[in-house]
Amino acid sequence: MLCSSAFHIAIGVFLCCNFALSAGATDPNPPSIHSRSGAWPITRQWTPAETQHYAQWMEHIYLMKTKGDVEQRTAKGL
Repeated sequence: MLCSSAFHIAIGVFLCCNFALSAGATDPNPPSIHSRSGAWPITRQWTPAETQHYAQWMEHIYLMKTKGDVEQRTAKGL
């Protein structure tokens, strides 16, 4: 019966810790609908990973427009 009691205690501790950790895992950068930026009112700050991804994407476009072949340099954007 000791194992059963210890098992129940372990399950209880696990559930309490799991609830506490999931409650603290909110988005540190939640979207906001309060904006005066026009037709797209949802705003949120970019994470560092998103900023780095966008910067690499723009760098790739710049390199293709300056050092790519003729087709890449003369391509028109949307």
